[in-house]
Amino acid sequence: MWKKKKHKATLLLDAICQIPGRKIITISDSEDDFDFDVHADGSVGYKPSHRHMLLAALRNGLENDCGLIIRQFIPDSEEPVVMPNGNTVMMPWKALYGIRLGGGNIEALSAEVVEQCCTTDSCTGDTFDSEPFVVYKDFADYLPASDALVAS
Repeated sequence: MWKKKKHKATLLLDAICQIPGRKIITISDSEDDFDFDVHADGSVGYKPSHRHMLLAALRNGLENDCGLIIRQFIPDSEEPVVMPNGNTVMMPWKALYGIRLGGGNIEALSAEVVEQCCTTDSCTGDTFDSEPFVVYKDFADYLPASDALVAS
Protein backbone atom coordinates (compact mmCIF):
# COMPACT_ATOMS: atom_id res chain seq x y z
CA MET A 1 0.00 0.00 0.00
CA TRP A 2 1.26 3.50 -0.85
CA LYS A 3 2.00 5.77 2.13
CA LYS A 4 2.15 9.53 1.87
CA LYS A 5 5.52 10.90 2.99
CA LYS A 6 5.31 13.42 5.84
CA HIS A 7 6.54 16.97 5.24
CA LYS A 8 9.67 17.95 7.19
CA ALA A 9 7.61 20.48 9.15
CA THR A 10 5.33 17.69 10.39
CA LEU A 11 8.31 15.49 11.25
CA LEU A 12 9.88 18.39 13.15
CA LEU A 13 6.69 19.01 15.11
CA ASP A 14 6.51 15.28 15.90
CA ALA A 15 10.08 15.49 17.26
CA ILE A 16 9.25 18.58 19.34
CA CYS A 17 6.25 16.76 20.82
CA GLN A 18 8.61 14.02 22.06
CA ILE A 19 10.00 16.49 24.61
CA PRO A 20 8.09 15.77 27.83
CA GLY A 21 5.73 18.32 29.35
CA ARG A 22 4.31 21.63 28.22
CA LYS A 23 6.30 23.78 25.76
CA ILE A 24 6.26 27.20 24.18
CA ILE A 25 7.74 27.42 20.69
CA THR A 26 8.96 30.82 19.52
CA ILE A 27 9.62 31.11 15.79
CA SER A 28 11.61 34.19 14.74
CA ASP A 29 12.17 35.28 11.18
CA SER A 30 13.56 38.54 9.81
CA GLU A 31 10.26 40.33 10.35
CA ASP A 32 8.43 38.91 13.35
CA ASP A 33 8.20 36.46 16.24
CA PHE A 34 5.40 33.93 16.69
CA ASP A 35 4.65 31.97 19.88
CA PHE A 36 2.79 28.67 20.04
CA ASP A 37 1.77 26.62 23.07
CA VAL A 38 2.32 22.88 22.76
CA HIS A 39 0.63 20.91 25.51
CA ALA A 40 2.04 17.77 27.14
CA ASP A 41 -0.31 15.63 25.01
CA GLY A 42 1.08 17.18 21.80
CA SER A 43 -1.93 19.36 21.03
CA VAL A 44 -1.13 22.88 19.81
CA GLY A 45 -2.81 25.99 21.16
CA TYR A 46 -6.50 26.13 21.96
CA LYS A 47 -8.15 25.68 18.55
CA PRO A 48 -7.54 23.14 15.77
CA SER A 49 -6.35 25.98 13.52
CA HIS A 50 -3.37 26.64 15.83
CA ARG A 51 -1.68 23.38 14.74
CA HIS A 52 -2.15 24.37 11.10
CA MET A 53 -0.71 27.83 11.82
CA LEU A 54 2.35 26.31 13.53
CA LEU A 55 2.94 23.88 10.66
CA ALA A 56 2.62 26.75 8.15
CA ALA A 57 5.18 28.78 10.13
CA LEU A 58 7.57 25.79 10.21
CA ARG A 59 7.16 25.25 6.44
CA ASN A 60 7.85 28.93 5.85
CA GLY A 61 10.94 28.74 8.06
CA LEU A 62 12.25 25.72 6.21
CA GLU A 63 11.99 27.68 2.95
CA ASN A 64 12.98 31.17 4.09
CA ASP A 65 15.22 30.87 7.20
CA CYS A 66 14.14 31.28 10.79
CA GLY A 67 15.16 30.36 14.29
CA LEU A 68 13.20 28.41 16.88
CA ILE A 69 13.47 28.42 20.62
CA ILE A 70 11.64 25.66 22.44
CA ARG A 71 10.95 26.43 26.09
CA GLN A 72 10.11 23.22 27.92
CA PHE A 73 8.49 23.42 31.35
CA ILE A 74 10.25 20.46 32.97
CA PRO A 75 7.61 18.22 34.58
CA ASP A 76 7.68 17.93 38.39
CA SER A 77 10.52 20.45 38.74
CA GLU A 78 8.80 23.23 40.70
CA GLU A 79 10.66 24.91 43.55
CA PRO A 80 9.34 27.46 46.05
CA VAL A 81 10.43 31.05 45.39
CA VAL A 82 9.72 34.01 47.66
CA MET A 83 8.55 36.98 45.58
CA PRO A 84 9.39 40.63 46.42
CA ASN A 85 5.90 41.05 47.97
CA GLY A 86 6.60 38.18 50.38
CA ASN A 87 4.34 35.63 48.68
CA THR A 88 5.78 32.22 47.92
CA VAL A 89 5.12 30.76 44.47
CA MET A 90 6.17 27.51 42.86
CA MET A 91 8.58 28.15 39.97
CA PRO A 92 9.16 25.43 37.37
CA TRP A 93 12.56 24.78 35.82
CA LYS A 94 12.67 25.36 32.08
CA ALA A 95 14.89 23.78 29.42
CA LEU A 96 15.67 25.81 26.29
CA TYR A 97 16.43 24.15 22.94
CA GLY A 98 17.36 25.91 19.70
CA ILE A 99 16.88 25.08 16.03
CA ARG A 100 17.84 26.90 12.85
CA LEU A 101 15.71 26.32 9.74
CA GLY A 102 16.43 27.31 6.16
CA GLY A 103 17.11 26.00 2.68
CA GLY A 104 15.00 22.96 3.51
CA ASN A 105 17.38 22.05 6.35
CA ILE A 106 16.96 21.62 10.07
CA GLU A 107 19.96 22.34 12.28
CA ALA A 108 19.69 21.43 15.95
CA LEU A 109 21.79 23.90 17.94
CA SER A 110 24.00 22.75 20.79
CA ALA A 111 23.20 23.72 24.37
CA GLU A 112 26.27 25.98 24.35
CA VAL A 113 25.12 27.89 21.25
CA VAL A 114 21.60 28.29 22.65
CA GLU A 115 23.02 29.67 25.90
CA GLN A 116 25.21 32.15 23.98
CA CYS A 117 22.22 33.30 21.94
CA CYS A 118 20.04 33.73 25.03
CA THR A 119 22.66 35.58 27.10
CA THR A 120 24.12 37.97 24.52
CA ASP A 121 22.71 41.35 23.50
CA SER A 122 22.36 41.12 19.71
CA CYS A 123 22.98 44.85 19.24
CA THR A 124 25.98 45.40 21.52
CA GLY A 125 27.46 41.94 21.91
CA ASP A 126 27.44 42.39 25.69
CA THR A 127 26.71 39.28 27.73
CA PHE A 128 24.37 39.04 30.68
CA ASP A 129 23.38 36.41 33.22
CA SER A 130 21.07 33.58 32.27
CA GLU A 131 17.56 33.83 33.59
CA PRO A 132 16.92 31.88 36.81
CA PHE A 133 15.50 28.36 36.67
CA VAL A 134 16.71 27.77 33.08
CA VAL A 135 18.98 25.08 31.67
CA TYR A 136 20.09 24.77 28.04
CA LYS A 137 19.85 21.49 26.18
CA ASP A 138 20.64 19.91 22.81
CA PHE A 139 17.63 19.28 20.57
CA ALA A 140 19.55 16.78 18.42
CA ASP A 141 18.63 14.00 20.90
CA TYR A 142 14.99 14.30 19.79
CA LEU A 143 15.58 14.19 16.03
CA PRO A 144 14.89 10.83 14.42
CA ALA A 145 17.85 9.14 12.75
CA SER A 146 16.40 9.11 9.23
CA ASP A 147 17.12 10.63 5.86
CA ALA A 148 13.87 12.62 6.11
CA LEU A 149 14.92 14.70 9.09
CA VAL A 150 18.50 15.01 10.29
CA ALA A 151 20.52 17.39 12.43
CA SER A 152 23.28 19.30 10.68
